[in-house]
Amino acid sequence: MSLSDGTRWGLPSTEPNLVVERKLRGHPRLQPLAAAFLDAHCLPDGEYPEGLVRSIYFETVHFDSYAEKANGDNLKTKVRLRWYGETRPDAKGEIPVFLELKLRLGASRRKSRRTFRINRDRLTSTPLEDPFFTDWLQAHCAEAALPEGFFRVPLLQIAYRRRRWVSVPDGSRISLDWDIRAERVNPTRFPWAESLVPLALPVTVCEFKHESGLPPAWVSTLCESGFRLTSFSKYGVCVERLKEGLSPL
Repeated sequence: MSLSDGTRWGLPSTEPNLVVERKLRGHPRLQPLAAAFLDAHCLPDGEYPEGLVRSIYFETVHFDSYAEKANGDNLKTKVRLRWYGETRPDAKGEIPVFLELKLRLGASRRKSRRTFRINRDRLTSTPLEDPFFTDWLQAHCAEAALPEGFFRVPLLQIAYRRRRWVSVPDGSRISLDWDIRAERVNPTRFPWAESLVPLALPVTVCEFKHESGLPPAWVSTLCESGFRLTSFSKYGVCVERLKEGLSPL
């Protein structure tokens, strides 16, 4: 079942309008330079300035989300369960998690996000092939406004370090990601690839989001330092390497 048309299902959006998302990709050695440059020209994000991001991506039996990316489809859909590594559990051992549906139309995107709570130890130690994750997603479909009959299984878990800023002149939101790696895979989907995990991606990714899609003035400086504007998907690259049994980039 495709979810490319989010409005068809009345999905709640955490963003009022479509946001244009652009990415710059660079060598890992450029991360300190980019961070220093953004510190000098932008303000730290007031809510989440820095942290460890972890996401479990859910996929169809036919790898539809990956195929949309690999085939260059104009419409793309991702479903993931995200949490932040430094979050402390409450008295019940639970932490907040975010069930996200990300819809892309070309370079524009809209993201819906619902907050839940899961026991942290259960979340981090349960194998992805365990029915726990599929059962949890099925149990929360209605609450997350996902359509009836929606079914996906957990495919892999990706983690990375992230810093966030806001560009004062135009309001662009900027993130810088590094130490990107696939930490866990579902062995029923990748029975030949467990030896490749953890799979590190030797890349630094700078991303900026704005309704206009116009690059901030500082983008040219980062490009001169070695970054380049490009389409890049952490999920797509990790799945490609795992499907083909390949070593990192």
